Formats: sequence, C-alpha cells, structure tokens
Amino acid sequence: MDNPVPYIPGTPPVPEPLSRYLPPIPNGVVSAWLSQHLPLKHAERPWVLDPFCASPRLAVEAARAGCHVLVAANNPVSRFLLEMTANPPAVSELKAALADLAASQRGGERLEPQMRALYASECTHCGKPVQVEAFVWEPASEDAPAAPYACLYTCPNCGAEGEHPASEADRTRAAAFASGGLHRARALERVAPANDPDRQHAEEAIATYLPRAVYGLFTLINRLDGLSLSPARRQGLQALLLHACDQANTLWDHPARRERPKQLSTPQHFRENNIWLALERGIQIWGRETAPERLPLTIWPALPADESSGSICLFEGRLKDLAAALPGIPVQAVVTALPRPNQAFWSLSALWAGWLWGHEAVGPFKSVLRRRRYDWAWHTTALYAAFKHIATNEHTPASKQPAEGLPFLGLIGEAEIGFLTAALTAADAAGFALQGLALQNQGGAAQELAQVTWVRAPGTTQPIDASQVINEAMTTAQQAILEHLHTRAEPATSLTLAAVGAGGMAQKRIFHLARLASMQTASTPDATSEAGPAAPGELYNQAHTALRESLTYRAGLLRYTNSEKAARVATPRSPAAPAESQEESTSHEIPEGGFWWLRDTNWTGLPLADQVEVALVNHLLKHPGCTRTELEGVLYTAFPGLLTPPVELIQVCLESYAETLEAGSAQLRLHPQDAPAERSQDLQNARALLARLGQKLGYRIEGSDPGAQASGKKVPLEWCEAAPGGQTLYWFYPTASAVIGEIILQGASLQAEALGWAPRRAYIVLPGGRANLVAYKLRRDPRLARACASETNAGWRFIKFRHLRWLLENPLLSRENAEELLSLDPLTYSTPQMRLI
Repeated sequence: MDNPVPYIPGTPPVPEPLSRYLPPIPNGVVSAWLSQHLPLKHAERPWVLDPFCASPRLAVEAARAGCHVLVAANNPVSRFLLEMTANPPAVSELKAALADLAASQRGGERLEPQMRALYASECTHCGKPVQVEAFVWEPASEDAPAAPYACLYTCPNCGAEGEHPASEADRTRAAAFASGGLHRARALERVAPANDPDRQHAEEAIATYLPRAVYGLFTLINRLDGLSLSPARRQGLQALLLHACDQANTLWDHPARRERPKQLSTPQHFRENNIWLALERGIQIWGRETAPERLPLTIWPALPADESSGSICLFEGRLKDLAAALPGIPVQAVVTALPRPNQAFWSLSALWAGWLWGHEAVGPFKSVLRRRRYDWAWHTTALYAAFKHIATNEHTPASKQPAEGLPFLGLIGEAEIGFLTAALTAADAAGFALQGLALQNQGGAAQELAQVTWVRAPGTTQPIDASQVINEAMTTAQQAILEHLHTRAEPATSLTLAAVGAGGMAQKRIFHLARLASMQTASTPDATSEAGPAAPGELYNQAHTALRESLTYRAGLLRYTNSEKAARVATPRSPAAPAESQEESTSHEIPEGGFWWLRDTNWTGLPLADQVEVALVNHLLKHPGCTRTELEGVLYTAFPGLLTPPVELIQVCLESYAETLEAGSAQLRLHPQDAPAERSQDLQNARALLARLGQKLGYRIEGSDPGAQASGKKVPLEWCEAAPGGQTLYWFYPTASAVIGEIILQGASLQAEALGWAPRRAYIVLPGGRANLVAYKLRRDPRLARACASETNAGWRFIKFRHLRWLLENPLLSRENAEELLSLDPLTYSTPQMRLI
C-alpha cells in the first residue's frame, strides 16, 4: 500500500462483561488515534461518532480522552453495557445488592439457600455435601436422554477438587425439572407473547437453556421484580443477572477452550454452570474497587451541557434512524469497532433484554431471532448501508453534508478474510477512501487485529467499463500481492495477502467506481433498476473472486500447505518437509491455512523476521532503559501497515536478547552476554573450538582465520578431506544472532555455486539463547523449515555453543559417530510467556 500507516499499540483488555462476544480490541488504541487527529485540549470538545456500539469500552475510552461521543446502539444489551461501562458500580454496592436479593423471602425461606440447593451434591471421596461449580453433560443417545456425567467442585471437608463422576442422585435431580412448566412459559412470554410471529424463533433460542437453568433464572428474575430497590441497586442486580444469564446457557464447551461462540450451537459436551456462583463472581466482573470519575451520559436527543469533560450521548436505535439528525452534530471523526455477524450474541441479547426489561425493551431488535446464518455478502450490504449514512445523507442539503476528509477509524477484532474484504468493499462503495490498513497477530489463530483508517472522499465521475471490473480487480490485487511479498521477503499467510489484495483494490477505488458506473447505467432509458453487479453483496463476491484468483499458482505463487506441522525442529532428521502446492483450488473459498510465496523466486532480501530482530537489537543497544511500549512504537513505525510484526515474534526476540534493569522494572536492556564485545569473543571461541574438533577428527580446516569474517560476510569454517584439494564435507556458520535467512537461502547457495558443489552437512552454530528464536522462525518461514528438514538428510542443522565444548571433551567422538553426536542437542520451540517482559 502507498504510505502505509503504523499499527497503534495498546494494552491487553482486562476481562469485561460478556467479553466472549465482544471484539478483543486493546486498550489505548482509540485515545492514541484521537490524539493524532483531533484537538482534544480545545475548549470546545470535538464530537466523535460510534455508529455500531460493537465495543462499548471503546466509546467510553473516547469520552474519557476528552470527546463528546454520539453512540447509535440498536441492541438493548449493548446499550446497557455502555451505561455500566461508562459508570461502573462499586464492588461494595454490588455486594450489598446481592445481599438484598439473597435475604429476600420465597415461600417463607431465604432465597440464597434455595438457589444453592439446585447445585448440591455429595463428595465422591468423603460423602459430605458439596456445592457443585458446574455439571458436565453428554448428549442423548438411543438408550438414554441427555444427562450430567461429571461435576466440578472443591470439597470443603476433605479438599478433593476438580472433575468427579456424577452420581445417580445428580442425574435424578437434573431430570426432576420439566422441559416445560411455568418458568419456561414466562421466559417465552417476556420475549415473544402469544401470537407474536417471532415466538417460534424465541423458543429455538431458549432451547440453549436447560430446564434447571430456566427455573433458576426466573426464580431470581421474579424475585427482583418484586423487590423495592433504589434505581442504582436494581441496575446492579440486573448486571449480575445478565452475567448469570450468559453463564447459564449451554454454549460452554468442556473441556474449556477459548470460547467465543458465533452460533447457537450446543457443544457435544458442555458445562451447566452454577447460577448463584455466577452472581457472586459477576461482582468482580462488573464492579470496581475504586470507581472512576463519573462520565456524563445523556439519552438522545438530550445533548451534553458541560464542555469541561468528555461525555456520551446514547441514541437508542439504528444509525439509519439517527442519520437525518447527524447534520446538526459537528462530527469530526468516526471511531468504532466494526461488528461481525454473531447469531449467538444477537439472539441471546434479544432473550436477555426481554427477560430483564420486558418484551417492550426488545423492540425491533427482536427480528434477529429470525435469522440463523449470516454470510459475508449479507454483511457487506449491512456495512455499506451504515457507511453510506455516514458519508452522505440524501435528505440533507449539500452545504450540510459531512466534510470531505472526515477521518474514520475502524477496528476489527478476530479479523478474517471475509470480514476484511466485506469492510473494505463496503466502505469503498459507500464513498470512503482507504488511507491505511495495519494487521497484527496477537498470538495464534483467530487472533488477528486490524486497524483500518478511511477518509470521506469526494465523489468522482471517472468512467469505468462495468464489464471490466473483475479483470481490473484481479490485476490490481495480484500486483499488490507480488509487490508485498518482494518487500516482505518471506512467505505470508492467506489473511495477510488477502488484506494486501483487498487493500490494493480499495485504494484504487475499484468498487466505488463500479457502483457509480452501474448507477449511470441504471439511469439510462432501457435500465429498470440499480440492482445487479453494483449491489454491495455482489461487489463483495467480485472482490472475493479477485482475491481467490490472485492466490493461485498461475498468479505466480506457491502455497506451502503444512509448514508448521512439517517443520519438526525438535529432531535433526525430520522425514517430511513443507509441501509446495501447485494444485488449483476447486473450492469457491480462499484457502485459509498455510503460507504463500513467490513461485519463481526464493530470495528477495533479508526476511521480515530477521529485519525485525536486527531493528530490535539495535534499539536496545542505542537506548538502554527503554520500555516495551517505546520499543513497540519504534518497530511499528519501521514496519508499518501489513508488515507489522506479530506479538509473538517481538516476545521471542525479547526473551532471547533482553532483561529488565531490575526486578519489577519496565525498563529493558540487552543481556550482558549479548554485548557486541562479548559476542565477538564468543564467535572467535566457537571458530577455535570447531577448528580443534575438526583437527581431532583428522580433517583439514579452512576458514579458521580469526579475520575470516572481518569483511562482514558470513564465511563458513570448513572441514575438508585431509588431502590437498580434498572436498569440503562440513560447513559451519558461527553466528551470534538468529538472523539465519541470508545464510540458508542466499549466502550458502552462492558459495556452493562458486565451489561447484555443496557439502554433505551444513551447520549453523549459535548461542543457546538464540535457539528458541530460531525454532520460531522455522515455524514461521516454510522455506527455512524445508531447508532444515530435508528428506535427503542433507538439510541444515544447528549446534549450540555449549555443545561444542561437550563434544571436544567427549572421548568417544569419532568420524563414524560425529554426525550423531553433533545432533544430540536439537532445537525445540517453547511458546513465550506473552508480555511478561
């Protein structure tokens, strides 16, 4: 991309209510972006628009940064989250509210013991009563209905803890709750009363709750309705109940995984959580020990009256219904987390809103119950409609339209190909020009975060041939992808290259021009409608097709299909290398896994991972005492946009090279042993040890001169047959760093070409502190993995400095067992402890 924008670093978000449904956007990104684009210290507070309220926390961050934030929230649960996030209750207040509920009477008895009794059992070790944290269920079979088969608890008597078999009494107690009953009828009535066309869909959503859970929840909700409480205390109990409503459904997999459900689909084995314990634990989720300064929050059309601080103005409805009033608000920026389709959260939100506030509170949002599947073409259409309301309003005079250049920050959590393509296509078609796109992996699959910046662009009348849209899109995407790989100098994932291609198409405004052309065609006398090629959903299909065709062998790319699994760095003789695929996909989907590289080129420069390592070490050398935040800012500026280094790479580099100045300090410095003078001596010692080892085995040594690397070139030390002119049998490349790409992919190849042969064995000799970093790079770059895992057993191997000393002292070392002994200390990869440094 032209003028790529640096990724904005942030800090990991703390656990928040319903966090498994909300985008995992780091804290601090919004405030940092706003400080770059708006006059936050001006006497008149700038207005910012959040059109989706997909992450209430971001709107609150913008308000606390000093902005007036206008938020459109159609989901009643999102509105409640926003209000509670803006002004979170004190822990003490929530404890007092729960105590009121616990002490309330039901049938002449306190409510709390009755709720705890729902999850009572007996310890399998001592037979004493226990409070079960969760029952684990298995599905129904031909011979038996669904029933709990295990329970999780800690016995207060004998200390037994963990998972234990469920007893027959546990299964009997669970079966005692009828699937129907008054509580389920009330649950249905509060969402969709009789004769409501959505009643059937509400029943399907309620099916994700076991009968015992419905009984327990509505016992609590009924008591809450009957209590006389202050508004603040009632709101606090509603918050705790909302947490319990989520904990009580059957969408909790067992064993527990990183649970972020998108569909109302019950796992095969799921947890039935204790509702009363969920209320108690919700106190720490919702509450704050020290409440922050109160943030003014008004409900539209009331506007903030105080300019002394930022504030939130909440519009309770869709952006479409707010659009006509937007010209009256001097919006200076748009900041939002882009929503992704989530049938689970949207459907459950409709249930929860009805349960806590009545069916009137659900309102038009109840329509989400009708839809079970959302595709990316549908989502493109939805996003386009929202973007179009922001970019222009057909009922507003031109003089009052939003200013050209209106900046727009869109944050995407859990980015994937379809989501990114939908967002970029919709924004382009609606009139926003792409200004920057940055993407960072936060530590694994489904943990990609994207930061997209747009500006409202002037309309254009540039002619375009609608029949050539797909060809233009493919040409643009392919060119952008090839250029990116040459710059990156290492293979990239499908998501990264799809982002490159989609970003290239958006920068050329291809789909904006295509839509304009279609509109012109629709206005001709023989045209009947604007639908067809320029419909937003169809534009998405065209963009997807262009990307799919750009990620193929015939487009100049190779796909490594199993790089991570095949790169077995723990053993020196891996039998499999990453496969290069020349097959064309017959699917209409873009392949998600694996890595892509240039078909006809193996070397375009120092790989990105090596470049990042060099930049990180240089900064630590020049700026001892810097913090990680400062270091990340330097790296993200040096490697902007879609070159942003992943969190794991930065962490592995830091663990290899850095330490804190003192315990508990945030300041970093190089390890003392990694000082240039120390490592230079280590390299000299390594070459001397290798020479002595070779001589001990009767080999002639080449390249042992201490000045062999004085020129800065990586010159190998060679073990050769003793006879003059004898062939080189071993190459050894001592290095103090993990910058191995040039050695393996370029330098050694050129030297072998000059010699006319390659040695039977090639080794890279390095400090033990680099082993994990090298192992990470082999997992990351399939070219390196392939070179180090050859089926011919002639691939690259690695030796640690410490192993050389052991070999020299080993009396059993001989030519016959040299290869075996050289390989006794292999590399292994250990996942880093994220952000401990």
